[in-house]
Formats: sequence, structure tokens, C-alpha cells
Amino acid sequence: MRFADLLSLSSRNYRTKLGRTLITILGIGVGVGTIVLLVSFGYGLQNLLMAQISTSESLRTIDIYSPDAETIFLDNSLIDKMSKLENVTEVSPIANFMGQAALSDLNANVTIYGIKPLFFTLEGIKPPVGQLPQNSKEVVCSTAFVKLFNLTPEQIINKTVDVNIFQETASADQELPAVAEYQEKGFKIVGVIEDETVPTVYLFLDDIKDVPIVNYQQLKVMVSKTDFVETVRQQAVDFGYLTSSLSDTVSEANKIFKTIQIMLAIFGMAALLVAAIGMFNTMTITLLERTNEIGVMKAIGASNREISALFLLEATIMGFLGSIAGLLMGWLSGKILNFVLHIMAMAYSAQSVNVFYIPVWFMFTVIISTTIVGFSTAIYPAQRAGKYDPLEALRYK
Repeated sequence: MRFADLLSLSSRNYRTKLGRTLITILGIGVGVGTIVLLVSFGYGLQNLLMAQISTSESLRTIDIYSPDAETIFLDNSLIDKMSKLENVTEVSPIANFMGQAALSDLNANVTIYGIKPLFFTLEGIKPPVGQLPQNSKEVVCSTAFVKLFNLTPEQIINKTVDVNIFQETASADQELPAVAEYQEKGFKIVGVIEDETVPTVYLFLDDIKDVPIVNYQQLKVMVSKTDFVETVRQQAVDFGYLTSSLSDTVSEANKIFKTIQIMLAIFGMAALLVAAIGMFNTMTITLLERTNEIGVMKAIGASNREISALFLLEATIMGFLGSIAGLLMGWLSGKILNFVLHIMAMAYSAQSVNVFYIPVWFMFTVIISTTIVGFSTAIYPAQRAGKYDPLEALRYK
């Protein structure tokens, strides 16, 4: 029997028993759609979190700290040493100062960070209001800093702030270290980052060259590829320093989300199992209804293998159509829920988010696996059909 004839015969039931076939496909679609919706929710949350905490550069970045700030320094000699290591592309120091900020006749105590231009990229910071500093004398502040001056993030953008930096210096009196004060004026606020705890200002180290820095608070070291993160980390440890990396956090977060996705998929599988039982029932009823037809086909020369292939192909097509229907249901449900969340975000003046995401590979996995499920539900009815005795099949009523 030609494949075209086999395909025509296997799809005939879709025309003669259209209602029952559509209900069976719909049942499979609901099960698949449930899996797609739940798993896409897990992937959406994962992408949302990853977008908030990381960039491609931050995943290649190592944070270096001193185990004892009094005796082991993060100084310029260490920066030179780390810069010369193989696979290191950037070393970005971070200096921390206590200081005061003056804005519109108001003064407040703040924390001041001296940074390099690449700091925000390495840290994975994206200001929700304004932009990152691009030029000299441009700074970014925290939301806690904004509240000190009774302004909103939108209102503080483009305002000018003056800062006083306090730096401890060597003193003859060991119990009372001297403090030097450095006045820096004319900084333009161009962005605001989320931090409700500490009022901070981030400014470029090149804008405060007059401030002597003996010991940095932290170094950020970027490598050329994520594969080299562990190698460079070990070298920093060998130098006697503590290290951490965002890739550790991302790896742990991915493990957690993978577990969540598996659990959500298991819940969805319950709906697919019910649909598969319904499909098995449909194929069994189809077998009983077509017993005479099987007898006729065998009488005119159809082999057992061709009869079995007829049922298997019919169930496979049904599983394939059910997977397509399920993908459409899951995708459409995700779009509707995202739209509802978008409306709610607008109502509360919040940032719109996309919490449903379907990877392309997952779509193909769903189609293939559901098609296999459809094929599997027809194995028993197909075997029974292939073993029918032609005479007994013709006499069946």
C-alpha cells in the first residue's frame, strides 16, 4: 500500500467522525497548552530575573576583596598585577568615601563611590530613571539620595550637586587619625538607580584625581570569556584575596528555576495524561467501529503491518495536531495574561513586565513529545487490528 493511500485512509476518520476527532484533539491541546503555559511562566520569571541582575559583561566579572583591610590592601600595585594576568581584559577599582552633598541650599551626609566608566556594565546596573554617565562631571545617585532632598527621581535629573569628600590621612596621633576634606563642585546628575537603603553618589575617579587613594574597597576584574572566570579567580585567591562572582549566583538561580520548571511541567503532565487516556479511548472505539472495514481490507490483500500502520498514523497525526493546538492555546493564554499584567502595571504606574516566554527549542520538544504520545496511545489498538482474523472481522457486528 502506498503511503499516500495510507495517509488518505488514516485521515478519513477526521471527516466521518469530525466532532469526536476535534474533541479528542482539543483535549490533547488543553493538556499541552497547560504544560506550555506553566513552563513558559517559569522561563519568563527566569528571564525577568536574569535581565535584572546580569549582563553579558557582569557574568565575566570577578569581584576581589581584601580579607583584612588594615593589612592587605587593594592598591594600584594589585591593579597592575591583575591587569597583566592572561585573559584579563579590564580591572575596575571602586573607592569608597564618606562625604557630604550640597544640592539647592540643602546639605546631607552621603556615601560616595569613585568608579571607572565600565563599573555599571560590570555590575549589571541599569538606571530605571535617566541614563548612565558618559562624560566627565556626570554622576548617578540612589533613590535614597533623592529622598534626602525631597525630590522625585524625575525631578533630580540634570540638577547640579557639589560634594565634599572626607579622607583619613596619616597622623602622629594613632588614636585620632587626621581627616582631609576635598571639595568637588559642579557634578550633573544624569541617572538614578534603585537603592532605598543608602544615599549614595557614583562619580568617576578621573574627576577626583586630587583625592589620594591608598586602599580601594573592591576591584572588578573582567575576563575575555566566562570559561576563564575560575582560572583568574584562583589566581586572585593565590595572591591572598577573597573573590566572588555573579556567575555563582546565576548558576544557583538557574538550578532553582530548572527545578521550578520541572515541577510546573509535572503539574501540566497530569492534564496531558488525561488527554492521552481520552485519545486511547478514541482509538479503541475506532478499532471496534472499523472491524468490518479491517476484514474487507485484509480480504483484498492488506497485510497485518499495513493495518497496524493505518491506526498508528491516524493517532500520530492526531497527536501532532493536538500539539499545535496546545502551543497556540499556551501562547495565546500567555499573551492575554501579559496584557492583563501590562494594564495593571499602567494603572499602578509600575514597570511593565513579560512573565511568559516560550523558547523555540521547547516548542519543537512539545511537538515531538506530544506526537510520540499520540503514537504510543495507538500501539495496543494497532496491534489488535493487525492480528484480526479476516473472517472473524467480516462477521463482527
